[in-house]
Amino acid sequence: MSVVQKAIGIGLLYLLTIGTGIWVSNSGQPLNILIFTIHKLIALATVVLTIILFRGLLKNVQTGALLLGLMIASAVLVIALFVTGAMFSTGKPVNDLLLTVHRVAPVLLAVSTGVGVYLLIK
Repeated sequence: MSVVQKAIGIGLLYLLTIGTGIWVSNSGQPLNILIFTIHKLIALATVVLTIILFRGLLKNVQTGALLLGLMIASAVLVIALFVTGAMFSTGKPVNDLLLTVHRVAPVLLAVSTGVGVYLLIK
């Protein structure tokens, strides 16, 4: 499987993660545990496969400051998404700041990861 095909597959998993996230948010409170678990597992698989792709691509490339910054930003955003998602699962009222972070972080993550993969592939 080519690198581009792997990147497209990860992109599709990313979209599936967003789709299941929307499904979770529309399922109401308390959270539907089955849908929430599916969302978490897809998100985890997406992160793991992205890391595997990056590791394979980094073997052949000299890491520059921009790429390193994008990778750090992506890691921080993933951590923010996992932490805010875990806080939603506690059943306590949702803080507006956490909700905003959880809604904005995927967009920033898509940009930072997408640009990073593009720089590694080209």
